[in-house]
Amino acid sequence: MNLRILTYFLLLPTVALGQSVHLDSLKTIISSNIPLTEKEEPIWKLLEEVSWTEPSFSMTLVDSLLAIPGIHQDSSKFMEVVRYQGKTQRAVGNYVNSLKKYQQHYDYHERTKDTLGMALSASQIGILNLFSGNMTIAQDYLLKSHAFYVAKGSQADIAGANNGLASFYADMGQNDKAIERYKMALKAYDLAKDTSGMANVHANLGLVYIDLKKYDEAEANLRLQGKYDSIIGTNWGLGFYFDFMGYLYSEQARYEEAYENYNIALKIREGEQSHYNLDESRVSLANVMLKMGRYDEAIIEAEKIFENKEKQQSLTHQQSAFEILSEAYEITGNYKKAFENQKSYKMISDSIYNRDHLGEIAENDAKFNKVEQDNEIALLNSEKMASAKILKQKNRTIVIGAISLFLISFLSFLLYRVLRKVNLQKSELSLALRDKDLLIKEIHHRVKNNLQLVSSLLSMQSRTISDPSVSGAIEDGKSRVRSMALIHNDLYQNENLKGVNVKSYLDDLCTELFNTYNINPSRVELELDIDDIILDIDTIVPLGLIINELITNSLKYAFPDEREGVLKIKLRTAEDQLMLTISDDGIGYDIDSAGSNKSFGTKLIKALTKQLKGDISVVSEDGTRVEIAFKKFELA
Repeated sequence: MNLRILTYFLLLPTVALGQSVHLDSLKTIISSNIPLTEKEEPIWKLLEEVSWTEPSFSMTLVDSLLAIPGIHQDSSKFMEVVRYQGKTQRAVGNYVNSLKKYQQHYDYHERTKDTLGMALSASQIGILNLFSGNMTIAQDYLLKSHAFYVAKGSQADIAGANNGLASFYADMGQNDKAIERYKMALKAYDLAKDTSGMANVHANLGLVYIDLKKYDEAEANLRLQGKYDSIIGTNWGLGFYFDFMGYLYSEQARYEEAYENYNIALKIREGEQSHYNLDESRVSLANVMLKMGRYDEAIIEAEKIFENKEKQQSLTHQQSAFEILSEAYEITGNYKKAFENQKSYKMISDSIYNRDHLGEIAENDAKFNKVEQDNEIALLNSEKMASAKILKQKNRTIVIGAISLFLISFLSFLLYRVLRKVNLQKSELSLALRDKDLLIKEIHHRVKNNLQLVSSLLSMQSRTISDPSVSGAIEDGKSRVRSMALIHNDLYQNENLKGVNVKSYLDDLCTELFNTYNINPSRVELELDIDDIILDIDTIVPLGLIINELITNSLKYAFPDEREGVLKIKLRTAEDQLMLTISDDGIGYDIDSAGSNKSFGTKLIKALTKQLKGDISVVSEDGTRVEIAFKKFELA
């Protein structure tokens, strides 16, 4: 029974020697009474260096960053905060929340086409799924990370990617490939004088050599890991060292020495915050207790593994615990509990097996069928020797079988030809559809570019006009053009060519309008309550123009003389209607009694509302609230 499932995989930075004075200086700045905005740069620096070693403190630093005004509007900074949230959650062993944060980070960088950002989070997603037993997902993201880093990353990045792939191969039992990748990573870390990286790879090589029963090579690599981790001075790394040495001794049947090392690892990890690593030590201890005949203690230690199962959701740990409990209860004569735990072990094993080892299942199934066929031939031979009648029946069965086989072969050939023709047609249709999508995307791209050109021409024209009313009208026209350009930009960038995500579109539109009219978000607060829906282009274009006009009216007239207030935009679907509400707490504005300089905008709103079969109402109390119920709209 081999219960070793964890790989010591370095994904997060550690604090190097000689940095304590530097870190103390940063902490002094952060604890001072200077304004929070002036602490932003020190907070980022400190997070970079202690996010793994001091996760609780790092969570406080993350909260401080989120409290800085404007951090949410800067998407790149906000995504860095999300990345550090993922780091701290992994550091405390909450792999479920950590995985969510890294997935959010990956999705953002995938949208912005930032391959290095994708590589960073892909490596984390891959190793977290590897720890949890999700092998297919782990392989997918580790290969993505490796491809991204090979294309654009540094040598250290590529070394880390090779280390991750090697860990995957090791868990899959492909030890030769794992050793090859580990040595590639070790060479790069050695050239870079990266002590943490070298410690990491030596530990992983030690585990592979243990599985290969090359115990001398294993111990040599583990001793080097212990040396490097002692130099760095990280309890996290030393926890792995003693755990892995215990594993080495256990595989050599030196159970007392294994037990001693496992206990040291457990005590170190009880002082840390990673539930995953703590449960890894408990698996190790329970396993060696079982081998030492200390069955009751093994049961107690294995039961503790389920205390954190919701936080880390590690199938591999639960699998190991159920296997230990099943064996311990069977030895002690509690066959009912032994059977219950064996069932749970089998269920989790089947879950991992069916998800990640389909090829192995097919191979085993083929072997099983071969054995069945051999048994059937032996039985027929026995019957032939025993009875001529049985021989005659058998021959008849063979003839019928041959005819059936011929018919099946002939039908299979015909079916193959039909399927081949269908697949060829499908391929041609797929190519045609892809070409059509590319053409549609190109059309949206060109429309967007042309609208942006019109917007630029309007800007140039407005700068040559001295009459403020005329210049303002041109600026309003420019705003309308930009609202349509955003729609075509969204269609060009996304897979859905028939519709636009309203929430994303309105977020971009509001940002554009706030920038156009130089509105500080701290003066006029924006509240969006938008259903997550995708509208057909024939609906979103008039709707976007209506919303553009109403927001423009509020920003231009509702908050004069630097007045502060709140602008609320709400869009909901209810009872076959699309309900739009735009309100502000400004000085009040009546769409029907607006000045002549806004008459075109008023007419435009009413005309577009009528186009979508909408009913409009305006309330001017404590500001202005415009409500429109659209009966004609299409979801994409």
